[in-house]
Amino acid sequence: MKRWAPKHVVVVRSAAERTYAAEIVARCEAAGVSDIGFLRSDRITGLRGGDEPATCIRAKPTLAVVVEGGSSS
Repeated sequence: MKRWAPKHVVVVRSAAERTYAAEIVARCEAAGVSDIGFLRSDRITGLRGGDEPATCIRAKPTLAVVVEGGSSS
């Protein structure tokens, strides 16, 4: 069985400040993921498609690196 690997990675601002985010990004890069984005906020955007199935298709191969509980600000 093939292991799942994301095609897209998004890292929210609060998570980017944590050491685990760098480890996750390094593992994704080692797995060949080239679409890695660092967001300026803690809100994940840009995954919505034209309809619900299109949104699901875009979101399913995406790994979001977040902090539990959201932003502390």
